[in-house]
Amino acid sequence: MSIKAIKTEYKGYKFRSRLEARWAVFFDATNIEWDYEPEGFKIENRGEIIHYLPDFWLPEFHTYVEVKGPVLTEAEKNKALFLSDTGEGYEAGGQVLILQKIPEISEASPVFKMAFGGGWTQAIFAKCYVCKGVHLIREDTGDLSCICECLERSDNPIDISYEHCETDMEFAYKKARQARFEFGVKG
Repeated sequence: MSIKAIKTEYKGYKFRSRLEARWAVFFDATNIEWDYEPEGFKIENRGEIIHYLPDFWLPEFHTYVEVKGPVLTEAEKNKALFLSDTGEGYEAGGQVLILQKIPEISEASPVFKMAFGGGWTQAIFAKCYVCKGVHLIREDTGDLSCICECLERSDNPIDISYEHCETDMEFAYKKARQARFEFGVKG
């Protein structure tokens, strides 16, 4: 028996899976600009040519996004690591965020894997309670992957404890989880 992802249309894009379309819904609900499969890469590693087409490009964060099912294979991990190590691409970002299922909201902010500089770290989406923008934060350094002008006005505008942004972030994750594309509904 073989199980295949269901191709899904949302906002004029034909996504390879419903999970990809649901992450696009999340990005829209949080006002994160995204581009779907903007550029493919041919990466050479020890004489082997690897073809790689990341699912999303988030220009504000200079980050590629790869949406995967529950198990990340070694080949998928290696592609993300190779691209993060080259610093090349659509706009050289040097980081690839791995997103899997849309998380259920709990007491803590959901944490995601990120390939950065040929190694692994973790990242979270967090909301600035000053500008209300959603940002991507690498947990290894706390560095913002985008520039928030609120940093100049406040010592700690980014809330990574989740309390202050619960309603909006919970809404975005919930909206993505509940998105329906059946029977001709296009998001």
